Amino acid sequence: MKASKQFPINLLYSGVDQENSFLPKYGICKGVNLLCLIIIVINVACGPGYFFFTDKLSILIGSIIEILLLLCVIFLNGRGKYVTANVTLFVILNLATFYFGVILGEKANVPLMLVLIAGLTMFVFENRRIIISCISFSLFMIILLAYFFKHPFVTPIKTTSQIAELMQYTSLTIVSCLVLLLFYLFAGLKQKSLDDEKSKSNGKTKFIRTFAHEIGTVLMPIVTTSEFIGAYIHDSQGKEELSLLVAGCNNLDRFTKNLLNQAKIEGGVLRKAQYRTTNVLNLISNLIFVYGGLANKFKKTLQLQMQMGFPTSIYTDALKVEMIASNLISNAIKYSPENTAITIYLGYKDDNWFIEVENEGNPIPETLKAKIFDPYITENTQGINISGTGLGLSITKDSVDLLKGKIEVTSESGEKTIIFRATLPLTVDNEIRISA
Repeated sequence: MKASKQFPINLLYSGVDQENSFLPKYGICKGVNLLCLIIIVINVACGPGYFFFTDKLSILIGSIIEILLLLCVIFLNGRGKYVTANVTLFVILNLATFYFGVILGEKANVPLMLVLIAGLTMFVFENRRIIISCISFSLFMIILLAYFFKHPFVTPIKTTSQIAELMQYTSLTIVSCLVLLLFYLFAGLKQKSLDDEKSKSNGKTKFIRTFAHEIGTVLMPIVTTSEFIGAYIHDSQGKEELSLLVAGCNNLDRFTKNLLNQAKIEGGVLRKAQYRTTNVLNLISNLIFVYGGLANKFKKTLQLQMQMGFPTSIYTDALKVEMIASNLISNAIKYSPENTAITIYLGYKDDNWFIEVENEGNPIPETLKAKIFDPYITENTQGINISGTGLGLSITKDSVDLLKGKIEVTSESGEKTIIFRATLPLTVDNEIRISA
């Protein structure tokens, strides 16, 4: 008794790795097995039933052959030949549908079944060529059947009007149930895929958050101790070396924050701005002070310029603005040559304000411009090997987009000037928020 109950379950999970059942290929495998079992049950019920009403052996033979072929599909899945099994299922369903369409005629609702089979290809196949080929084959079968209905070369089985109507409604019910099953399987597979991606994303974010926390824990005492020692160092060389240590710690801290922010962005966490009144001038001035040591190390200078009448306070997200400016300044330090100046310019126009970071450097190739704000894009210029993750400009772009602004890069061929400009709104909810 137990063996008889276990047999259908074994067929259902044939070829499915239980430990990795969340993977799409095993979800498709299980769905194909379930579809085969349901069609087998339909044949077991309808084959003898139609034979009883029509007394035509061709219906019973067709049902038996289809059952055996569908069991072969489940066997192929059990052997791990998933693509072969899927193609075989598709061919079997098309040929069986055509066969029953020929012997039963239009009352079998065959064209509707073929449309269902064509839709099935979107569920079981991933290769675009296979999908197009299968759909084209189903459409060819529909055209061939339409021609047959008008010019039959085999006389369809004749029945009473009551039995013909019963067959028509039965076939319509079967196709409707199969459509619902297909939608159920597709929705379930998609949900599993989404859950899997969410689980991976959460795991990655958790790992990076732990990594960032541990790095921060290590950096904090180093920076604190360096500032304490700085009070007892009076020679300029010692102070300069100490400032480089602090700048290096700050740079490492920014690197870990970029990794954490990218993980949050991919996980959909950083999707809401926190607006408050912000002194943008002080914020940028502090960043220039922080990055001053790093710039001096590479023999570069940072200078701040501001348009006359620039508002002292703006209603914006201070953390996002700091992230934008920090990444643009750091990027300019990395990619500008030695003994050059990097200019940070604050300005405004109409209902927008902007921050420009201008530095000297080789022109950015047009091919790189198109993808410069994509994640993990890095470029070696000036013959210098620049290390980095390529996340800075991607995070900057995402932050600018979140604040409903825009970012652009200007780098003309033949010129040695590169300008990154982030333009952000002075208005929030159609209300100008500036404090003079």
